[in-house]
Amino acid sequence: MSNSLAIAAITMTLQNLIYQTLKEDLDGGNVTTLPLDKARNETTNKQINLFLYHFSSNTAFSNRHPVAQVRRGDNQKGPLALDLFYLISVYGDKDNEIESHQLLGKVMSLFHDVSKITSEIIESATVQELRESNLHQQVEQINITPLFFSFEEILKIWQGVSVSYRPCVCYQVSVVLIDSQIPLNVPLPVLFLNNGQSQVSQKTFLPSLTAIELPHRQPSAQLGDIITLRGQNLDRPNLKVKLTHNQLKQSLELDPLTDLTADKIQIKIPDIEAETVNQWYIGLYIVAVIFQEGENDQKQSNELPLVLAPRITALSPKETHEGKIYLKVNCQPPLHSKQKALVLWGDQVFPTRKQTNSAANYTRLTCQIPAASTGEYVIRLRVDGVDNIPVDFSTIPWQFDRNQIVIVS
Repeated sequence: MSNSLAIAAITMTLQNLIYQTLKEDLDGGNVTTLPLDKARNETTNKQINLFLYHFSSNTAFSNRHPVAQVRRGDNQKGPLALDLFYLISVYGDKDNEIESHQLLGKVMSLFHDVSKITSEIIESATVQELRESNLHQQVEQINITPLFFSFEEILKIWQGVSVSYRPCVCYQVSVVLIDSQIPLNVPLPVLFLNNGQSQVSQKTFLPSLTAIELPHRQPSAQLGDIITLRGQNLDRPNLKVKLTHNQLKQSLELDPLTDLTADKIQIKIPDIEAETVNQWYIGLYIVAVIFQEGENDQKQSNELPLVLAPRITALSPKETHEGKIYLKVNCQPPLHSKQKALVLWGDQVFPTRKQTNSAANYTRLTCQIPAASTGEYVIRLRVDGVDNIPVDFSTIPWQFDRNQIVIVS
């Protein structure tokens, strides 16, 4: 199911899909999401405008998923199932009609070829500006269907906003599901005593974790990341977050960043320059929250997994000639002696070795590329199956980090 950002996520996905596919045809123009009476106010360039003019309940899905009774007196609400209706209008440069007709044909051809919105299309469009959206996780297929109205029917939409008619096309997007945000009350089981009388267990207030959210929807965490933990009863005093790694003799403990709330806390992984960075290992951590209840009584939540990826801090050479290359890679956190590191060079994988003979943890690696051909290569480091993330998230749109690219001429 999706949260309440689903409608905005669909609009942003369609806008991004049209722009990325037709940006050369737009020739400096834009894809907007404005009301019909404001679409052409501030521009005379080529333009495609996406307008959500109507929505309705998807009765077919709602009938398949009626309200479920989980126990006497309690109903579990099903998802809100919606169909969204969009009107797409087109404008040529300085209102050139031939150009507008060309854009209209391009739009119709696009949605003839792309009639389903996949999770990949949604995630690529929403990951930067709608990070809290989870529409890409919806299981139900989302379809785009053209609507062919009579001229009188389409004219009513334009007359409703007192705007002159423009060449346009309408589409229905369905089904979009918005899950109920009301949590289901699940009581503890009834305990039966020896005398046959029943007694309900007392309510527990132990914290529990339901999800770990990483920035930019990354597959793994990096040094310096702020991580969000979601759950219940997380506003306990003296609460800490415990992270356990199978190569660490002692678990790491972090204090939450800000004031605690019952359903969300945040922690920060130390930066690369932090003095404590050497305490961290690359790989899988088991995360739980703990708190003291009394002097000697420590309580702990359930556990969730978190993967910490390596970060490349230095790379040389950045530019070189084709042939044999000796690549030097510095990384953080340090690798320990039992960890296996590989360099991914394009679609090839090469082993590494540490630059020093010390048996202690190390951060500097070397790798031999036997026959590098001309090209630009994004370098990735894989440690025990965990790849670093070679993306510069500070750019819009995101790009590969130029500090992790080797150019061979």
